[in-house]
Amino acid sequence: MDPRFREDDTKSQFMKKIGILGSTGSIGVNALQVVRDQKDAFKVTVLAAGSNDKLLEEQAREFK
Repeated sequence: MDPRFREDDTKSQFMKKIGILGSTGSIGVNALQVVRDQKDAFKVTVLAAGSNDKLLEEQAREFK
């Protein structure tokens, strides 16, 4: 393998970048569970919520 590339670089090329709007609501929480279950398929790049700042902060730390 080319020494300029790491295994993580190759893996990230195939990951879908997604944003979760309403991440603290029931649908957003369930969407993030799908991301957890399929870590190699998705990369969360945006989280947004209208309320529940504490949960949003926890999510941001987990998916950074």
